[in-house]
Amino acid sequence: MPDSTATTDRSIPELLRDLTNQYSQLMRDEFALMKAEMGQKVNQVSNGAVMLGVGAVLGLAALIFLLLAVTLALTNVVAPWLSALIVGGATLLVALIVINKGKSNLKTANLQPKRSMASVREDAQFTKEHAK
Repeated sequence: MPDSTATTDRSIPELLRDLTNQYSQLMRDEFALMKAEMGQKVNQVSNGAVMLGVGAVLGLAALIFLLLAVTLALTNVVAPWLSALIVGGATLLVALIVINKGKSNLKTANLQPKRSMASVREDAQFTKEHAK
């Protein structure tokens, strides 16, 4: 009766060569995954930039008319020059807040291929542990 736990008659150099080949293939696959993920991130950024541009142009036109309406309404309470100054100052404050938020969303840490990098680190750790 054949033993079900029997191993094939392969030499240690053959096993090491297979291990090296499999590890090399794993690394190639991981880097291909990382490349694909980076491509997705680039598409995500470019699509977001186009949408931001279109929204900004449309929003700017609407904002100009709304700010003009607020300025005209304030002229009933204060002098026209002061009305324009108040509306301009408030608009500048809101613009600075929005710009800061946009800059923080585009930091490089938010665009890294985190899943692929974690997978490569796990593979390297696994290889280190099993090589001992």
